[in-house]
Amino acid sequence: MKKLSMVALFLLLPATVFAHGGSVGLYTSQAATDCDAFVPPGTPTSIYLMYYKSDGGPDGISGVEFMIEKTSAMVLFLTPTWNPQTIQNGDLATGIGVAFTAECFGAGQSLIWIGTIQVMDIGGIPGWILKVVGDPRSLEGNGLNVSRCDYDKTMAPVLGGWFVASEGGCNVSNDGRSWGAIKSLYSE
Repeated sequence: MKKLSMVALFLLLPATVFAHGGSVGLYTSQAATDCDAFVPPGTPTSIYLMYYKSDGGPDGISGVEFMIEKTSAMVLFLTPTWNPQTIQNGDLATGIGVAFTAECFGAGQSLIWIGTIQVMDIGGIPGWILKVVGDPRSLEGNGLNVSRCDYDKTMAPVLGGWFVASEGGCNVSNDGRSWGAIKSLYSE
């Protein structure tokens, strides 16, 4: 019986470790097809914050919690434009919660626009990166979650995406060549 329990534990462990409800990423448009671009110094640039539902992710969400890390202090966050059906609590650089005012926002959609972040490079080295990471104020998991549309607003862990300020620095395709780049970002 002990061996059977150990086998069951090893079989369930990967499912628990790798289960997620999608991703929250940074893209050059609401189409979420590109996560890199040349950002000219001194020019405000729009970066779109999107929730991308996975096959096992919730059908619609009531909110999201996250933070955005910058690899360069020479990149400034300007005033974001939020989806008009949201309210926010916190700050992009220190942790933020975004709640949708609709009961179950984005039901039936695989891609949900959360907001548009204006950034300005004031002298950063080209190739700086913005990463979506967990809100340190969160009481759930690593703080990178979407809330389901159930009564308790149950949190579902999601993956965080990134934006690279260099053309060709990011690949959103799902072929084998992109997997090494994805793994390298999470192993730092």
